[in-house]
Amino acid sequence: MQAAGAILAIIIIGRLVLRPLYRLIAGTGSSELFVATTLLVVLGTSWAVSLGGFSMALGAFMAGLLLAETEYRHQVEADIRPFRGILVGLFFIVIGMSIDLPLIAARWLDILLVVSALIIGKSLVTGLFCLAIGQNKETALRTGLLLSQGGEFGFVIFGAAMATNVLGHETGQILVAAISLSMAVTPLMHVLGNRLSPLIGRGPAPNLTATGQETDDLDGHVIIVGFGRVGQTVAKALTLGGVDYVALDLYRRRVTRCHREGLSVFYGNGADIGILNAAGAGRASAEVVTTDQSASTDRAVKALGDSFSDLKIFVRARDLRHRQTLTQEGATSVVPEALEASIQLAGIVLRAVGTSVETIDTVKQEFRRNDYLALEEIQGND
Repeated sequence: MQAAGAILAIIIIGRLVLRPLYRLIAGTGSSELFVATTLLVVLGTSWAVSLGGFSMALGAFMAGLLLAETEYRHQVEADIRPFRGILVGLFFIVIGMSIDLPLIAARWLDILLVVSALIIGKSLVTGLFCLAIGQNKETALRTGLLLSQGGEFGFVIFGAAMATNVLGHETGQILVAAISLSMAVTPLMHVLGNRLSPLIGRGPAPNLTATGQETDDLDGHVIIVGFGRVGQTVAKALTLGGVDYVALDLYRRRVTRCHREGLSVFYGNGADIGILNAAGAGRASAEVVTTDQSASTDRAVKALGDSFSDLKIFVRARDLRHRQTLTQEGATSVVPEALEASIQLAGIVLRAVGTSVETIDTVKQEFRRNDYLALEEIQGND
């Protein structure tokens, strides 16, 4: 009861005091005083929470929540950024020093079982959630394995639970050790996800037949790989221009919704030769790759370049470096989205300050001349 009262008092006082305090400090214009005040708030809150029987780490967490609710949170974040790495390192050092190594050595089998249950359970829950919101199996597997570890907040929770005797010392130490080990194997989970995901990322065989049956009459059409916002914009432009298209996408819900609306969108991997043949790649006039994942884009362009050398391939790239890679893999034309966005933004600014349309067009063409050479030189100076 005393602990709950202390936490409630901190929340009430924090809401009433923090804003006026920081308003006063901001008025002085002193960045050093601002940093000192932030440290005082964090340490003071930690100390006050420790008086109620909780750990100081929980108090620091509460101080962060209180500061995040103020309009000064961005300045606080900017001021403490130089100390963040040191403080995070100290946090993990403290956690490491609090682990009872003889106990861990004696209960290693129990810890391995907890780690296994944590990784498998979180992977399944995260993967199923990804599938529920329309992600493909490949993404669900990679995401599930990558997010399978325990979080740093678990150290705070279990530390507070042990401090208040909600958890016994032995049980708490096992849980802390399990979180630590699960975080340590995160890189291995990342590698495992990248190795396993291509094995299940292919579209089901029935879609090959369905796609082939609906595209048999098409000739000179355009194949769109990826039907997100960019792919849908390209599809609308082709429709307005009277050009047929076939789109391939790996998001089941999107494909189902588009198919119900009568759009020529099918489930399939744009890097799969069987899918491309079913989509009529041999009869197509061009292919547009609009996926926003570099690895998927590279695979699709390489598959097209190897099997359909006469097909014109237009690709969306992230930047100039990615553009060079795609050009080497056989892309006919590559549009770096970041550079095109910057060119369009520059054109809008020029128009807003009264520059003529002819001059704006000339500037845009100058940037695009020689395959964005001028912008490449600018980026090279960064």
